[in-house]
Order: sequence, then structure tokens, then C-alpha cells
Amino acid sequence: MKLHKTLCVLLLLIAPFLFYGQAETVFNGIQLNESLETATEKLNEIAKSVRIISVEKPKFPLAKTKEEHLICTQLKTENGIIGRAVFTFADAKLSYIEAR
Repeated sequence: MKLHKTLCVLLLLIAPFLFYGQAETVFNGIQLNESLETATEKLNEIAKSVRIISVEKPKFPLAKTKEEHLICTQLKTENGIIGRAVFTFADAKLSYIEAR
């Protein structure tokens, strides 16, 4: 029983690192905390369109002074095409990715 609990705790501690690595391989090497400029360059290589939306009054919880979103369509990946993805930048650093 103690071994089972230990394995569960270990798995919970490792899980974020496993998920974090997926974004790096799927989106042309983009990493969390990357700058807007660098991410835009990488996304332009794999997306049909990339559009920037700047928010005047940030509402994203991680943004203190600046909030921006890159809206991308038709992203080409090794596993196929992702129809749409939003990359959210809080204070000029990539903080969140949502893909559909």
C-alpha cells in the first residue's frame, strides 16, 4: 500500500513536465515564457494565418501590465493540421496555449 501511494505521488509530480514538453514538439519548438516576437516567427512558419490581438486592460490572471493573443489557423504539425490555436502572452511572455 505504501508503494502504491509513493508511485501515485511520484506520478503527480512528474506529470507537469510530461505535458510541458508536448508544446515544444508540436508547435515548432515554442516554449512557455518565450517572447511574442520569437513565437510569432516560429508560428509564421507552420500556420496559414497569424493575427495579434492586444488587450488594453489586461484581464488574464497572469498579466499585470500587458496582455496579447496570437490567433493562428491551420497549423501544420507532424501529427496533422490543427484548425485553430490561441497563444496568450502575459507581460510579453507566453503563458497559455489553447488548441482546437
